[in-house]
Amino acid sequence: MRRRRPDEVRTEGVQSGTDAAADDCRGGVPKEMKRLEIRVRARMRTKLVYERESACEINRERLHEREYKLGCNLKLETVFSKETEKMARDPAWRHPLSQ
Repeated sequence: MRRRRPDEVRTEGVQSGTDAAADDCRGGVPKEMKRLEIRVRARMRTKLVYERESACEINRERLHEREYKLGCNLKLETVFSKETEKMARDPAWRHPLSQ
């Protein structure tokens, strides 16, 4: 474990001689920087979780919409004959909420 000379001491954080020597062994990252990095990572993690949840909600809504449209399409196909199939393809007919 090598001791630093006064001209080698970094000015990033206020450290005693023992902290500086311990930093030498760990690769020279001050404790404050590590804490900040952990805080930033935690914040990013929560942000990712929120994004994932909102994406799931959007997908769930899309899935329900798709199921609803499929159900309507099936009903339309069974109810309407071939002549009215053009009307059944119209989005306004397919999805009552879109009117």
